[in-house]
Amino acid sequence: MKGLTYLVLGASGAVGRACVRTLTDRTDAQVVAAGRDLPYLARVLQADAGTDGARQPDSVRLDLDDQESVESVLAGADVVVNCAGPSYRYSARTAQAALRCGAHYVDAGGDQSVIDATAAAAAAHGRIAVFGAGVQPGLAGVAVRAVAARLADPATTRIDAHCGGVQPLSRAGLDEYLHAVRSRTGHPGKIYQQGALRTLPPDKGKGEGKNNGTGVPAAFPGTAHAHVSLDEECRAAAEELGLAALRWWNITGSAEIERALAKALGQQRSCAETLRAIDAAVSGARQYFRISLHGTSDGATVHTVLHCADSYALTGAVAALAALEDPRGRTGAVWMSQYVEARRFWDRMATDIPGASLVLDTADATHGADVPTSYEEFEEGEL
Repeated sequence: MKGLTYLVLGASGAVGRACVRTLTDRTDAQVVAAGRDLPYLARVLQADAGTDGARQPDSVRLDLDDQESVESVLAGADVVVNCAGPSYRYSARTAQAALRCGAHYVDAGGDQSVIDATAAAAAAHGRIAVFGAGVQPGLAGVAVRAVAARLADPATTRIDAHCGGVQPLSRAGLDEYLHAVRSRTGHPGKIYQQGALRTLPPDKGKGEGKNNGTGVPAAFPGTAHAHVSLDEECRAAAEELGLAALRWWNITGSAEIERALAKALGQQRSCAETLRAIDAAVSGARQYFRISLHGTSDGATVHTVLHCADSYALTGAVAALAALEDPRGRTGAVWMSQYVEARRFWDRMATDIPGASLVLDTADATHGADVPTSYEEFEEGEL
């Protein structure tokens, strides 16, 4: 929106720089990029601007661990977009600081406890605080709501979803993963069915490849490992919509990545060793990321698949698009999937995200719908 100032925190990271690029490409408003290392941030912004005359944002130094300087930097911003992580360390206190400064707040991360802790302050300041403005949480909840919106009766709507791929992992991303699993912020091994969480039998909750009996779509390669796990955001969507069932599988792209994460959880490897092991696994593989959903209701079917090569760039672009939503008249703290109009936002992935591919069909594949049968059918894009 014109006349607003957008301040992007963590702007030199993979998520933050994608957020900055999207904001400067899509708005004439002032964009300010904030990072801990100002010389490095300047090099990143220069590299992203390239030689095509792209507009460069202003920049400012900000270390979120330096509480004395945070509010002085946040002052004057109309919308603060936090792309710094891990979110369990920074989201709650940064949101509070932004709200005190009179800014709306958008965060690529966050969980239900942060939303609950922020809601009163956001309402008191007359501002909106949007969390999960990324992929998972974020597009995961949007996708569930978008599929449900295309089916007539939520009470008979059943959705199966698969999300993941082969991606590098940052230190912040690893910290986020370990914290989520150890703190049980989601519901591993659980599905939502008929108004309650239920345990999926072990032989249905894990598998490998498209013929593993868990329904892993052929859009994923045969090396995919699937683990049923329902996160807080998608559970909230299922409850709010009154779905008959929601089953969600997280996809790990290879056995090597799965082993590395398991050893990190068991504290058999340090974070540095884990990251090296994952880097080695990713470097020898084709990188991809996908969200695939299949919904049915009273004989009607919706199938959709979002594909990209870089989930970090996708997260940054999604955070920017959420920040560009009109916040006027909106107060409180919410998931992004509750903040945006889900069906419209999901459809924008086909038009507004460079390098992303989106398939959307409203007929069963066995009756002629053009549903990809293998991951090679997706073209790799810029993300």
